[in-house]
Amino acid sequence: MKKLFLFIGILAVSCGLSAQTVVSGNITGVWEPDGNPYIVVGDINIVDSLIIEAGVLVQFQAGGWMIQVGGGARFLADGTDESPIIFEPYQGNEPGLWDKIYLSVSGSDDTLKYCIIRNANIGIHTNTCSPYIFNCKISGNYVGVHIYNGSTAYGSIVRLDHCLINDNIEDGILISRYTGSAKANISNCTLYNNSYGIRAANNTTFATITNTSIIGCANYGVMNEINADINAEDMIYSCFWDNGQGNFYNIGIPLGFGYNGIYQNYNEDSCDVNFNIYNDPQFVDATYSNFSLMETSKCIDAGTNIILGEVVYDPDGTMPDMGANYFDQGGVGYFENTELISNKFEINVYPNPFFSKATIEFPNPNHSNYTLSVFSISGNKVFERANIKSDIIEFERGNLPKGIYLAELKGEKVFWGKMAIK
Repeated sequence: MKKLFLFIGILAVSCGLSAQTVVSGNITGVWEPDGNPYIVVGDINIVDSLIIEAGVLVQFQAGGWMIQVGGGARFLADGTDESPIIFEPYQGNEPGLWDKIYLSVSGSDDTLKYCIIRNANIGIHTNTCSPYIFNCKISGNYVGVHIYNGSTAYGSIVRLDHCLINDNIEDGILISRYTGSAKANISNCTLYNNSYGIRAANNTTFATITNTSIIGCANYGVMNEINADINAEDMIYSCFWDNGQGNFYNIGIPLGFGYNGIYQNYNEDSCDVNFNIYNDPQFVDATYSNFSLMETSKCIDAGTNIILGEVVYDPDGTMPDMGANYFDQGGVGYFENTELISNKFEINVYPNPFFSKATIEFPNPNHSNYTLSVFSISGNKVFERANIKSDIIEFERGNLPKGIYLAELKGEKVFWGKMAIK
């Protein structure tokens, strides 16, 4: 069945073997690479839904135009690593040559994956919605991402995962609100050479920052303006380095936080109480936007493998690195190994929840050697036992407080599951 398009205000222009699609006004449907480039000549309002396929090039003509998603419409920009989707000016490479991608009161099903967004006023502006932004490169704008809550008392919660946000004139990520609350969950991102890395502008604006590198910002790495609510406990397993005015502003610094101290991380490197490190991340060549890690970087394997309650590993099967780009150690990809995927949920914990003791069972027919690690929901390892060769483990609660924990068994395979202490 052919895909159905409804483009109101679209003119397709072709010349010889080249083609371009001129777009503006109310639009729904699918944009495919065959229509490249899509030239935006007026504000676009998405009606119902717009799906942008991998490899599409969207260029904004002079006039400060934007793509707007609202009223429950859906926006899916579904690029791939090999074929990203590009949003850029029709001409020029300075900030502010187009307006923004604006997601406003559009629910929680908007997704941008593998997108390159550059030279706008605001790369992505969200208002009272909760999109997922994955593996996007957002650079050369005035503001990279603005997370805002302004039209209802309900909160905006935006997930940014494995994004590179660099060389933005003002903020890498700005969080603000008029009513309700606004929050960013930021994991495995790299923020480099922005004026401010992450700035919370007013009260009930929050962020969680995990496995993220905030490097070389002209002012502060993470900044609370008056009454904003980013706290030290919200920043874990991250790297801060060479931020011009300091790593943190208007954030309470508890004992052991904010410097490489007496604590040691997974690599046995010095870190703070939240396993943050304060070292040069050793990018290959940040000047030319190569943010891959050199082999000697202390960011390698220095992250946590529990992100928002889910167990994750780098694609090579190792502990997560800090930042958007992982260092490939040549292992078997955890998420590409179907045997690991099929087995990772096979842990059996009973009773669950439990008060003082639980039994953990998992398939180990060859009596292979496993290590049991238990993590709090925030990613801190609270228990470890090595040299397990049976398929049944008696787990004693000890002095662990009540709450949700994640148990991981790692050996020739990887198994994990959640357990609750009452």
